[in-house]
Amino acid sequence: MDIKEFIDIIKKRPESFIGEPKLENLTHYIDGFLINNYFSNNNYENDRRFKKEFSEWCQNEIAKEFSASIEKKDFITNNSRSYVYFINIVESDEREKIKLFFKLFDLFFTNEIRF
Repeated sequence: MDIKEFIDIIKKRPESFIGEPKLENLTHYIDGFLINNYFSNNNYENDRRFKKEFSEWCQNEIAKEFSASIEKKDFITNNSRSYVYFINIVESDEREKIKLFFKLFDLFFTNEIRF
């Protein structure tokens, strides 16, 4: 099972997997899944793409979508930041953070253009 299949399952009932609906919980669950795949020698292309490109892609998408509401001092162009940082800047409600993550995740894997 790769990251796409994994997230599709979680998306249906996140609380069943992560308990309290918090982006931090979801992120830890995803990290554990990816680490398990790595140590199990499951070398899926989608896992590699997610780890390599998703955070930077999220930064660009969030900058486009939320440019009016982002304080530029908080949204420093820094490719070493994770997607969690950028989602936390634009959303304060934990359920909304998770919804935004799922939206961005779906767009990432359906969008043919890569930054």
